[in-house]
Amino acid sequence: MKRLFWIGSFVVVNGLAFAGPQLQFDRTVYDFGRTANVSSVVGTFTFRNAGDAELRIARPAPACGCTVAGVKPEVLQPGETGELVFTLHLGNMRGIVQKTIAVPSNDPQNPTQQLTIRAEVVRIYEVNPQTIGAGDLLEGTNAQFTVHVRRVDGQPLQIERVVTTSPVVNAALTSTGSGDPTEAIITVTVDGSHSPRRFSERVQLFAPNESSPFTEITVVGRIVGDLLVLPERLSWGIGNFERLPASRVESLLTRTITVTVAKPNQSVEVSAPEADLPGMDLQLTALEPGKRYMLVARLPEIPKESAQGAIRLHTTSAKQPIVEIPYQITVVGK
Repeated sequence: MKRLFWIGSFVVVNGLAFAGPQLQFDRTVYDFGRTANVSSVVGTFTFRNAGDAELRIARPAPACGCTVAGVKPEVLQPGETGELVFTLHLGNMRGIVQKTIAVPSNDPQNPTQQLTIRAEVVRIYEVNPQTIGAGDLLEGTNAQFTVHVRRVDGQPLQIERVVTTSPVVNAALTSTGSGDPTEAIITVTVDGSHSPRRFSERVQLFAPNESSPFTEITVVGRIVGDLLVLPERLSWGIGNFERLPASRVESLLTRTITVTVAKPNQSVEVSAPEADLPGMDLQLTALEPGKRYMLVARLPEIPKESAQGAIRLHTTSAKQPIVEIPYQITVVGK
């Protein structure tokens, strides 16, 4: 029987030494020090194959979704070098930030190398609120919000441009805060004249002579038409149902939708549900005729493959004669 063990960078089998790969980084900690007014930082770890056999590196695994990393090349011969390039998205992080990246390889002595990224994030600008939740806005109406911006290092706040990413959201610099040169007020207006939709838009503030915004304000919400549908889409996750009781299977195959008339002084009739999936059972009930309805959608059988499509409801609304509810069926573990 062969005996295998490692000595240094060599594998030893029955007393005979064989060369092996060795992953060696120029550093394992990348410290950016103090950073201010940046949305992300980018850096590079360099590495080499310090062993005597082919080194294979697997995909790096950052500890959080705020970090993206990649290596090139993934296979190195002895003595060859490569790079691991990473981007750390700072978002609204403040203070000391420390993130890690795990780098798997076929290095027998160190199969997973841990790399660390550090930064002290200093905010020059304070924005309140950073995110605006506009909620549900009736079609044809507007909503207005006020955002206070302050420069915390005592320097005058200069805003040259205010840019929005969609016509649904408008924004403008309306005044400085209480005559303080370090403060400003931004007025954000959500324009409900657009068709019903969910939106997630940004308001970008630019300092003079800068091509990148020094901060962004996120505006999220929904423009609601004559009818409010909850949930807005249906999803089924289909696994192994064979061992489940019949009552449990029934509940897993069934989904419920409520349709509510958004304007209190309006009456809308909802009827004739239909679906892209043949055989889908659709039962529409008027909980409060002209005001509120319930739709129960049931799959005809346990699906054998994934599918997607839509359920449609016919209405007497001139603006929304047809309400479409997308659905997604995902079959897993089959």
